[in-house]
Amino acid sequence: MNLNSRYHKNSTVLNNIGQAWFGLGDMVKAGRYLDSAILIYTYHSQANYTKYLIEESKGNTAGAIEALLRSIRKSYSATKEGKLRKHGKKLTGKDVVFPFSMPQDPLGLQKFDWPAYPQNVNESKIQEEMWSFFIEKCAAELRQLNSKSAQLEKIAMDATQKRTTALIQAATSGKVVSAMPWYAPIAALKLTYLVEDNDGGLEFRMEKNGKKVTEALLYDAELQKTKQAAEDQVSRD
Repeated sequence: MNLNSRYHKNSTVLNNIGQAWFGLGDMVKAGRYLDSAILIYTYHSQANYTKYLIEESKGNTAGAIEALLRSIRKSYSATKEGKLRKHGKKLTGKDVVFPFSMPQDPLGLQKFDWPAYPQNVNESKIQEEMWSFFIEKCAAELRQLNSKSAQLEKIAMDATQKRTTALIQAATSGKVVSAMPWYAPIAALKLTYLVEDNDGGLEFRMEKNGKKVTEALLYDAELQKTKQAAEDQVSRD
């Protein structure tokens, strides 16, 4: 309380006071200080988690879920996710914050300057050299990526070996160690839409664009038939 009088509106101090009152069993005072901490820092993990426990004890399921989601937002744990699932709520990638940024063009496709497609024989002769140069650049890029991939695979294998060794040592000494890397569950949640093809995932887009290509090819085939029929008619006339 002395620190709270000296450092006004400090979410850490307010949370600590709230946790103390919660430990003493005074839910009213605990909730008051925890609410103040959350008002200053919306996603305060510990304050929101204790707020979840308080709301759950009061039978306020909706309020408990809201507090738990705020607690998970920037501090995921399997325990929290399990409690959320107990209330019939499934965690999604939108409910968590991944502390790393995804590149706008992770595959580097935007840097390619595609040559124009030839529309006739003369253009094909002119652009053949440009396409040969482009294909050569692609091959060089692919060699670099394959080399980088091999290096990353070795790093991943070494990390897996170290984690396996740590798990074995922990098991023999009675310690508890997470079987997965720290951010792996969050990454899995953030990338679920790609795996399950929700929200226009990769496979969904490929299938959709593939249908467009098929339709275009069928339309082109019909045009070719019409053209051939017209040419045959001209020949007969």
